[in-house]
Order: sequence, then structure tokens, then C-alpha cells
Amino acid sequence: MAGTDTAAQVEGDEPAEAIAAPRRLGYMPALDGLRAIAITLVVLFHYPWIVKPFHSAPVHGGFLGVDMFFVLSGFLITTLLLEERSKNGRVSLKGFYQRRARRLLPAFFVLFVLALIEHFVFSLQPTTAGLIGMLVYMANWVQIWRPDSLGGVFGHTWSLAIEEQFYLLFPLLLIGLIRLGLRRVGLALALVGGALAAWGWRVAVWHRQSVNKVTFVDFYAQITGRSLPDTDPFRFREWNRWYYGTDTRADALLIGCAAAVIFVWLARRPLRRGFTIGAAVVAMIAFVVGGFVVARASIPAGWIPDWGLFLLESCAAITVLGLALAPRAPLSRVLSLPPLVYLGRRSYAIYLFHIFIFQQLRTQRTHLGSIAQFWLLMAVTLVAAELSWRYIESPFMRGRRRYEREPAAT
Repeated sequence: MAGTDTAAQVEGDEPAEAIAAPRRLGYMPALDGLRAIAITLVVLFHYPWIVKPFHSAPVHGGFLGVDMFFVLSGFLITTLLLEERSKNGRVSLKGFYQRRARRLLPAFFVLFVLALIEHFVFSLQPTTAGLIGMLVYMANWVQIWRPDSLGGVFGHTWSLAIEEQFYLLFPLLLIGLIRLGLRRVGLALALVGGALAAWGWRVAVWHRQSVNKVTFVDFYAQITGRSLPDTDPFRFREWNRWYYGTDTRADALLIGCAAAVIFVWLARRPLRRGFTIGAAVVAMIAFVVGGFVVARASIPAGWIPDWGLFLLESCAAITVLGLALAPRAPLSRVLSLPPLVYLGRRSYAIYLFHIFIFQQLRTQRTHLGSIAQFWLLMAVTLVAAELSWRYIESPFMRGRRRYEREPAAT
């Protein structure tokens, strides 16, 4: 998102200790910093740590970075929709879908062309079913139905499919809930209730028997070159259904949506300085707890689908809400550092292309040492992301900047 600064302004008719919350979210560099952390976790998780001196991935819980993206998407999209409704009295679904298409489709179609080349020229994955799944943003369900249809290079498009399904359906759901008369607390409770329901359903799926023969674990082993024991206590076979399912991952998106409702409500009210300080402190605590979850997580950890994932998502939502309410707090300043903002703004392209680059430039092709290999792959990924940002993404996004910079009436 791009827009104006969200720094709090002092209201002249309020006591000195009362601070006005941001009237609209605008552009927050700290959220790009949070994206940078999320994409770093994902990239380090996917990197093929198979040669000395690395031996194994430094962050086994890096796959949880995807859930941070889900929470951010839920928060930002809901805030955008509610602010548009506050300003115009309605939400333009056509305008919303056009903005999402301009932001996401151009770079995605570049990845899709690469998938077509892999399939038709080199007779590699994805299969025909995988290509169709990618094209119609149903890759996550194709992964469940035909587990090895996308392979290691394009398997990560499952998360793009879930987000696109969210973009398609959630505005309709939000408008419907508002027309039913839900406001503020009622709307937030409905979204939290939906998140809790999705969490409960995920736990149920996790504990039922699955018959899939290829799992998320196999995908991880394929792209990293590692082998993982398939032992009963870890129940690897259950991962595919809960990990790729839209229904079992909806809690991350919905809890971000609930945080957005709370933010938009508070943005209408003058907040005392003690409240914003408290929000900043709580956000810092949530950030640390979320980091602890990531550090302790791994694929075989059964507590991840049981309660760990929901704890991380809750921490991410609290962190995002705290950053929005206290944009000048220390955590916000750290996350707004230019290198983090740079990575965050290019995180979409990094996510799209990093696995393809890793697969094309592995050690056996470059004949470099492990450390040189690592930095080469990181550098090529960043160059590809920069080219995508400058020449593919940015030109298509120019048409939406005016809308995002307009202040919303509250």
C-alpha cells in the first residue's frame, strides 16, 4: 500500500494527554518491515541447506512466514474496504478487484510463463492439472487433490491461491455482514468467531486419518534436497489437507480482518498517550512471543497445527494493530529501517521467483563453494525482484496510487 504518513496528530480540543489515532492507515513503512521478516523466513526455509558448512536450515519454522503474510493481507484489505466505505458510503467491488489484479497478476503471469516452459519445453512439472490450478488460483486444492502436480518449483503458489480466494470472497462477506447490521464490536466478534471456527476445524483435520501419499513434507524435502523420516508420531500424512486447505488456513486472514475492524474503530477516537504506549508495549511483547514460536517450530512439531499456528497468527495480528496505533514506537522505527522496507516492498516478487532461481542455480550447476553459492542465489533473487518491481509491478500499480493516497473521511 502507498499513501500518506499515519503519524498521530494532537487534537486541539482534547486534553494534552489525549492523542488522536491515525484518521486512516495510509502507508506504514513498518508493515513493509514486517513483510521483510516474513519473506526472509520463507526464503531461508526454502533454501537448499544440503552442503557444508550448513548441513541444515537455520530456521526450521520459516514456513510460518506465510501466515504472517496472511495476517497482513487480512488487516490491510479490510482496512482499505472499511475506509473506502467510510469515505464514499459504499465499496466499489469493481475498483477493488481491478486494483488487486493490477497489483498481483503481471508478475504472477511471468511465473506462469516459466511454468509453461517447464511443462511444454522440458516436460517437467507442473503437470497439466498443476498449470490449470495455477492459472485459476486453485493451486492449493490441486495440491490436495493431486499432491505432486506442481512439484517443488511451483508448489508455493498454493498460498497465492488462498489469498486470491480471500480477495474474491471476503469483500462480499464484509458487505453482507455490514448490511445485516453488524458494526464495530459485532463485526469484530463475527470475524474472531470465524477465525476460531477455522482453527477448530484445522485441529479436527489434523487429528483425523489422511490417505495422501505426497505431503507438504515431501515438497520441503524436494526443494531443499533433505530427507525426513516418515514416522508415525509426527503424522506427516495429515499435513497436506490442513496445510493447503483454504478452510483450515482462514483463521490467519480472519484474525487480521478483526484487527483491522478494531483499528478503524479506534481511529475515530482520541486515544490517550498511555493507551498508545500500552499498544506499543503489547505489540513488542507479541512480536517477541511470535519470534519464539518461529524459533521453536518445525515440521514434525504436532503442536503447530494444534495451537502454535493460531498463537503465531494472534501475535502477528496484535503486532500489526500495535504498529498501526503507535506508528512512532521503537518497534515501528526498527521495522521502518530502509533495508527492511526495501525487502518488504519487493517481497511479492521474491516470493514468486526465489524457488525457481534456487532450482536453476544449484551447486552442481555453478560449481561454487557453499558460502559463495548462498550469496549468489540471494543476489540473483534480489536482482530478479528489483527488475520485477521496476518494470513489471510498478508500471501497473501507478493507476491505483491516487486512490490509496486519498484520505478517508471518518
